[in-house]
Amino acid sequence: MAIDPKKKFESQAVSTASPERCVVMLYERLVDDIECALGIFDAKDFKPVFDLLDNAQQIVRLLRAAMRVDIWPEGANLISLYNWFERRISQAAMFQDRKAAEEVLPMLRQLRDTWQKAADQVLAARETGELEAFAETRSQIADFLA
Repeated sequence: MAIDPKKKFESQAVSTASPERCVVMLYERLVDDIECALGIFDAKDFKPVFDLLDNAQQIVRLLRAAMRVDIWPEGANLISLYNWFERRISQAAMFQDRKAAEEVLPMLRQLRDTWQKAADQVLAARETGELEAFAETRSQIADFLA
């Protein structure tokens, strides 16, 4: 079986990325999946749309599961938002509800951009020695990006 070069590259990118960059990568994939689903929403074959939205739901679940409210209590608000995202994406998938998918997209883009800014700030702090690098498991994230 031939190895898909794109999947190999993405897997390597995840395995070498910082935890902050991994979160950004998840948001990027989440936004991409929903945008792609919306792009083909009106096609007669709904299976590809369903698959993209299903993957988006899995990414939201992973982001929610990774939230550490014991470290960041304000994260409880983000968990509530993740719950809402998952419900709306599920409705889009189950009932072919385009509006539900369109509704979450602007907020997900904003969160992606916010996490990107935060990741950039952490990277800058590491480069100046203000923050030590730390390791984190990335195998689950790699699965969603593959």
